[in-house]
Amino acid sequence: MILSSEISSVAFIGSGKVAYVLSTLFYENGIRISGISSRNELTGKALANQVQSEFVEDFTSLRADLIVVSINDDSVKSVIEQINPSQKVVYSAGAIDLESISHPNCGVFYPLQTFTQGKTLKSNAIPILLEAKEVDLRNQLESFCSKFGFNFQYCDSEQRKHFHLSAVFLNNFINHLAYVSKTKLEEKGLNWELLLPLLKETCDKLLYSDLYNCQTGPARRGDLSIIQEHQKMLSGKHLEIYNVITSSILDTYKND
Repeated sequence: MILSSEISSVAFIGSGKVAYVLSTLFYENGIRISGISSRNELTGKALANQVQSEFVEDFTSLRADLIVVSINDDSVKSVIEQINPSQKVVYSAGAIDLESISHPNCGVFYPLQTFTQGKTLKSNAIPILLEAKEVDLRNQLESFCSKFGFNFQYCDSEQRKHFHLSAVFLNNFINHLAYVSKTKLEEKGLNWELLLPLLKETCDKLLYSDLYNCQTGPARRGDLSIIQEHQKMLSGKHLEIYNVITSSILDTYKND
């Protein structure tokens, strides 16, 4: 039996990766998705159809126990401040200060995870960082997370910004370095797939080893002649990236 204070219906503003994963997860676990609103009508209607909801052009007309705003960071504040003040609403962005938003019933539901369009994750694989202006909303969000088996933590906006920054280093930067690695090999007609076992072992190491001691490579060993050879092979932004990271590694282990 669902108590009146529990969240039993959710609406979404946005139809990107975060909205897709969360709305699908909620829907598959018995939460009614009361509406999907999105600037992208094509993806919005597709998502609404998937979760047996309706596409709503005017997001201010959405009604639910909770509205989740999953849009680009620059638009979050202006969108939320147009929503009825009595409506409970959360946003999924990591780096926006809650106090900068005037809406009185606002909170944060930030999934500390990377999402892929079309791929769903189990709730226990999605850590959630929570924050809320009102105690009632906080209690509802915590109850909601417990019900779904999310690994959640309550933290303020300053703490969440640090989690977000670390996530950028861990996910976004590593993803870009992998892209650069693949691009450099393909430019020379070389087989990227030969590096996939190395990539897998690297990821396994990061999960199960001491991060300080698992560092390898010429910068870790102080092999300056090899570093110079690499620098000759690079130019532009790729050389800048190589130099900055190499310098950081050299500095980290200079006293070993």
